[in-house]
Amino acid sequence: MRAIIKCDSTIDIDVLEAFLSTKNLWPALPQDHPEVQRRRQELLDTIAPEDRALAESTLLYTIYHDGTKTWGIINRPSKHSYTFRLKNPVAIKLQSACQKLVADMQTAGGTYGTDGHSLFTFTAPIDVLEPGKDDHAYFGEVMPQQRLQMVVQKRRTEAMVGICAAAVGVIMLLLTIPPVGNQLLALLGPNWMPWVRGLLERLSSSAFVTAIVSWLNIFFFWLDIRRRPAIRWSLE
Repeated sequence: MRAIIKCDSTIDIDVLEAFLSTKNLWPALPQDHPEVQRRRQELLDTIAPEDRALAESTLLYTIYHDGTKTWGIINRPSKHSYTFRLKNPVAIKLQSACQKLVADMQTAGGTYGTDGHSLFTFTAPIDVLEPGKDDHAYFGEVMPQQRLQMVVQKRRTEAMVGICAAAVGVIMLLLTIPPVGNQLLALLGPNWMPWVRGLLERLSSSAFVTAIVSWLNIFFFWLDIRRRPAIRWSLE
């Protein structure tokens, strides 16, 4: 099976080579070794004929992950974009190699970046192709490094409900504080004051419970998201 990972980056070619070498994603043999060249040609032969010429003309390196025995090639179709093609007959090992590569690339900004951000921006889902075919087997969604931002975006409605409920709860609570509430509730008369005060207290409690439940749902969703690997695989 084959996986195609596309990303944008301003990293120099020489720096990319050094980075991959430090992450154990580089073959022990030289790039011009017959075995490395054979593996490279095997990957080039899997590319569709209409894309073969571009792949061959923009080919940079052959890479290798020893942990999963996965070979790959790197292309640079434009000045600020890279395409990684990985190949392994075992789907689980191919996924592991992709996750290793993506996770390392996401943390590269701390070492090579100038602004603390990741040097690589993934521009499309990862395509995993059927063996010997160009048909898609499944896709991989690259999870952002900042998982909290993703959680807030996906649970925006719950976050807004929590904020609004907390604001309502605070307002209701302030109205029940004696120095404030006595003056306002006195306008209703002595017959209505206890009933309205009790209603405000119950509404305040309900609002705070709603806020807490909303934020707990977001918190547990964040805990689930942060435990996930760098790639979420999907058949859709």
